[in-house]
Amino acid sequence: MHFQRNLGPLDRTLRFGFSAIFIYFGFINRSLITDPFAGILLGASGVMLFIIAAIGWCPFYHLIDFNTLNEKS
Repeated sequence: MHFQRNLGPLDRTLRFGFSAIFIYFGFINRSLITDPFAGILLGASGVMLFIIAAIGWCPFYHLIDFNTLNEKS
């Protein structure tokens, strides 16, 4: 299956930044999130954001037919 990219550069940059923060506080530095389950959820959300930003395709954007990537055709 081919995924048509739908994330623009600003969107991807923000997702990479938030993913780094979520992974850091979810898996590495547990001082902010003391509940283990909440930490795992936060870290897993960060991993998912990282993967979405890396491939440049958001499934939610695909469902609502939204696109932040301005490709010149």
